[in-house]
Amino acid sequence: MKRINYIFVTTLFLLVCSGFAQTPIKENKDNFYCNPINISYRFFLDGPSRREAADPAIVMYRDNYFLFASKLGGYYYSPDLLQWNFVGDTNLPIENYAPAAVVFNDEMYWLANGTDKLYKTSNPISGKWEVANPDFPVVGDPAFFVDTDGKIYLYHGVSNNDFIKGVELDIKNNLSPKGENVNLFKGNPKEHGWERPGDYNELNTAPWIEAPWMNKVNGTYYLQYSAPGTEYKSYADGYYTSKSPLGPFT
Repeated sequence: MKRINYIFVTTLFLLVCSGFAQTPIKENKDNFYCNPINISYRFFLDGPSRREAADPAIVMYRDNYFLFASKLGGYYYSPDLLQWNFVGDTNLPIENYAPAAVVFNDEMYWLANGTDKLYKTSNPISGKWEVANPDFPVVGDPAFFVDTDGKIYLYHGVSNNDFIKGVELDIKNNLSPKGENVNLFKGNPKEHGWERPGDYNELNTAPWIEAPWMNKVNGTYYLQYSAPGTEYKSYADGYYTSKSPLGPFT
C-alpha cells in the first residue's frame, strides 16, 4: 500500500535479499528497496520460538519514515529507508501486537491490537505520547487509511468467525468512530481454497482472517487481508476490491 503517507511492508526477513538492503535502485524517478532492512529482532520465548517484528507498517512524518511492528520494544525512524534509528524509551503500550499509525493535522496518531486508547504526538522521535482519545474502542489488527478527500477510515479484524470491518473516523472528534462498524467480508474457504487452514490447505476448520490494509489506486479501493493462520506454511495474502471505502467488496 502506495500513497506517499504509507508504505506497506508485507514481511520483514533478515536472511533474504540482504545484499540489496543498502542499495536503492533508480528507475522511473522512484526509489525501490528490497527487504530485508537492518533492524534488530526479538524472539518469542515460548516454544516453539518464533521471530517477532510481524505486522509492520510505515508512516511518513516531517521528512522521516516511522516503522512500527509487533514486539519490537519500541519503533524505528529513518530519513531514507536505509539507515534506521531506534526509539525504545516510549510511554506507548508498545508490546501490543499490530501497531498502526496515521498523520492528521500535523500530528501522529497510534493504535494497536487490544488498546483502549488512541495516542498522539507531535514529536515521535522523543518517544513521548499523550492520550488523544481515552475511550477508543478495542479492535484487533487495526489499520488506518486516509482517503484522497481527506476522510480517515479504520479497518480491523482478526478472527476465525467474525468479519473484517471498517468505519469512518470523525476528524472533528479525536478520530472517534462515526457510527457503527460495517461488516465488509469474512472467511470463505468454500470458494477461496487458499483460505483453508493447514500447511497444505487440508483442514476442514474455520480460517483466521486478519491483517486488513487498504490501498486506493485510480479510484478503486483494494482491501488486503491474510489467511488462514500464521502457524501454517500456507499463510498468504488476498484482497477484495470496491468503488467505495466501505464496500460492497468483491
